[in-house]
Amino acid sequence: MRAKQFLKPAFAYLFAFCLGLGAHFADLPLAWVLGPMAGSATISLLGHTLFAPQNLRRGGQLIVGATIGLNVTSSVFAVIAVWLPWMFATAAIAILLSAALSVPLARYGRIDDKTAYFAMVPGGMSEMANLAIKSGAKAEPVAIAHALRVAMVVTIFPLLIIGFGDVDIGSTVKPASLSDYAFVPVLLAIATAGAILAGLVRFNNPWIIGSLIAVASVSSSGLVSAVMPQTVFWAGQFLIGFTIGSRFTRSAIAKLPRMAMVSVALTVFSGAVMFLVAFALSSLGEIDLATIVLATTIGGAPEMAITAQILKLNVTLVIAFHLIRATIVNGFAGHIWAGLNRIGFFAVIGRLVGHTAVSGRGGEV
Repeated sequence: MRAKQFLKPAFAYLFAFCLGLGAHFADLPLAWVLGPMAGSATISLLGHTLFAPQNLRRGGQLIVGATIGLNVTSSVFAVIAVWLPWMFATAAIAILLSAALSVPLARYGRIDDKTAYFAMVPGGMSEMANLAIKSGAKAEPVAIAHALRVAMVVTIFPLLIIGFGDVDIGSTVKPASLSDYAFVPVLLAIATAGAILAGLVRFNNPWIIGSLIAVASVSSSGLVSAVMPQTVFWAGQFLIGFTIGSRFTRSAIAKLPRMAMVSVALTVFSGAVMFLVAFALSSLGEIDLATIVLATTIGGAPEMAITAQILKLNVTLVIAFHLIRATIVNGFAGHIWAGLNRIGFFAVIGRLVGHTAVSGRGGEV
């Protein structure tokens, strides 16, 4: 019996690994995110329960944060300071746009207004589900909507950016030496300490932000000189991709098919609007379109960081944009809901789409 219990998760991980390997040899961008994500989603949608605890995703974020931290230089911070006002501006645009789109999601997805709001606002997948519960909304539609959002953004935007010819994915990567592999435990220990400290001071996304800051601090000061081996970076991507796919459970999709379809359509629209915002910002001429697209898109910080790292863009600037937005959303989402509701924002949008507000812990009917 124990052997059978072990074989089930082992097969799921092996299947996900094979898809990741196939995507890698096919030269797909984000192969080690998309392949495992497709594998775990397939098995999950077939009705099997996957072993994908939250700590796996945290481990993936830790590796990604450490990898990015090794590439941070002091000059990066000067660039971030210049773009700080635009970080707040684009965060406000994304939040207001998502809040507005939550009204048609509530109407056509047949869920209550507060649940629709938390399902659309671009915060962390776990964080938004937890905030939904605390605010009296329903967690399951929120979790499904955010998993769909991240999966779509990770799948579409790298291909879109490459299609615009704005990046060179064929440039060489410095190979890791044996000493670099030997240094990996030290790097991960530093990253873990940074993540724990960031969690204690209540940073958003502490497992990627804390590890990034900690490793960047010792790397930029010259205390550490190493290259994160590609295989380790791929392992971090694998863990993140696998846990995203595991969220697509058959029971949740079966209960909320209408909401899921409406959520997908609205996510596409929201992504298109933010792409136009990015295009406008890139016209200022101070930063490339690919970087600003990833910085302003509605994807999650870890996934966009991986994308920027693989496409060799300004990954620290991308992370900074997402950190500002995540801090506002995760810290003030409930207050933003109350404030917008108080000034009649949702009522105005509701009249435009013919929607009457529905309160309570509603689900699809």
